[in-house]
Amino acid sequence: MALYLVQRASPMQTRIAGEEVLVISASSSADARALANSRRVGGGSSWADATITELTEAPTINTAGAMTGWRFIIWVHKTDGTSVDISYTAEGTVDTIDEIGQAISDGICDCLGWDSSWIGASNALLLSNTGDNLGESTVELYIYPPKRYEGGVRLDQDSNIPGLLSLIIDEGAIASALVIVFSVDTWLRPTVKWVGRT
Repeated sequence: MALYLVQRASPMQTRIAGEEVLVISASSSADARALANSRRVGGGSSWADATITELTEAPTINTAGAMTGWRFIIWVHKTDGTSVDISYTAEGTVDTIDEIGQAISDGICDCLGWDSSWIGASNALLLSNTGDNLGESTVELYIYPPKRYEGGVRLDQDSNIPGLLSLIIDEGAIASALVIVFSVDTWLRPTVKWVGRT
């Protein structure tokens, strides 16, 4: 069973005013087309001539290219009242969660001097280690999709995508590590499949 996007070939009267598209669950595109065609009235054939597109499953976060354009913003609020923000946008060949995690870790080591590391087996980003004495700090993570998304869809508002975050370990003993644990590699990245009107 699959989902099919069925778009009318030409405007015409249908049973629901303004109806332009259907999303149909069916075993084949032929069945989806036949079901869509049952909605026509007056002998028209616009649904019979409709364009059928199978809606495929979204990629997982460690699929090449899956995270291109996604933005990661990390805030570390220290107990002395100061805060550090760490921002990263996935681009180029750095486009899976493993590559992004490693790039953020490398940047933290280079720019902040913390003992950061990426543990790919558990999708864990150690922002700081025990010797950095930052364990009492508070950590916030924001994950935003690209502004220009697949199919040219424009996403104008930054909306945090919470499902990619599994766990934050913070506000512990001063000698504790600060850790962000991301979701498992099989997590499906949210994907805009189609934008239109019904």
